[in-house]
Formats: sequence, C-alpha cells, structure tokens
Amino acid sequence: MKRLALICCLASLPASALDAQSGPPTRRPVAGQSANDRAAAAWVRAKLDSHWVRLPDGWITRLQLRTLGGDVVDDELPDPLYLQYRELTFRVEPEVLSEAQRLNGIDYRCSVIFPRTPQRVFHPLAPPGFQVHPEGWSDWAMGFPGSLAVERRNGRWGISDSDLFRGLKPDAAGLGKLP
Repeated sequence: MKRLALICCLASLPASALDAQSGPPTRRPVAGQSANDRAAAAWVRAKLDSHWVRLPDGWITRLQLRTLGGDVVDDELPDPLYLQYRELTFRVEPEVLSEAQRLNGIDYRCSVIFPRTPQRVFHPLAPPGFQVHPEGWSDWAMGFPGSLAVERRNGRWGISDSDLFRGLKPDAAGLGKLP
C-alpha cells in the first residue's frame, strides 16, 4: 500500500536542547504520520524515560549484571555500572498486519529503529583482583541501540525484548559525582 510508505519520527531533541530537569519535549507531528504512529512513538519514549535519564552529554542507564540465563545478579560492586548513549532517537516504520494478527487482537504493529550513535560505559572500582577495566568512563565508541517491534494488542501496547529496557533509571543528581 502506498499509504504505508516509510514514516520517520524524530523522537528526541538534540542533547543541547534539554537538561536533566526539563520535562518531556514537545514534538510537532511528522507530515504523513498517523495517529497510531504518534501513539507508538510516545509510548516508546515514555518507556525509555522510565529506564534512562537525559543529561547534556547523553542518555544514561544503570546496568544490572545478569547471568547467562538472564537472571539479575546481586551487585556487590561498591559503585554501579552505567551505559551512556549520546542520543536515543528513533524512527517508526508501520507494518501491514496479516489476517492472523488481526484475529489475535493486534490492531497496530511497527518496527522502531534506533540509528548508530556514540556510546560509552562507566566502570566502577572493583574489589582487588577483579578490576578488568580502568575505573571511570571508557572512550566513546560507535554503538547500535538496536531495533524493536511494538504492537497494540487488545488495546494494550507491548514491546519486543530489548536491552534498552533492562537497566534502572539512575538518579541524575548522583551521576554528577562520577569521575
């Protein structure tokens, strides 16, 4: 269908436009974007905001150490491990639903794609003998936050599994004390 051409959504403002205390940015609708596309983008942004904090130099989340099976490991490090992306912008690409998806109660589905962006990790001081990386922030390197599937099924939004939503939202005030 011609109507389902690629629809892009700039989902966040440049880092210089926000500080940690400002509320969610106001966005103007993207030309050609449907109400469902805007609703999906708003839902993804709210989900990101519940796991990440935005500071002038990027988005930060507190990583949780996990086993290979995905279980959270009790963190015995004196300081937490943080991941930072310079930007967390994305675009929404709506998908055509199959008859089976409609019968299963899905009325909207899209792919959410994050472009490559610089990333870095904060390595805490580890107990003696366990220090693998130097304490502090790593150098910036290009990273890929990934992509995910978003759907609304029986009126409820859902999202595919993604590492973007496994971290804990850190306290912005405490991040200023990191070396």
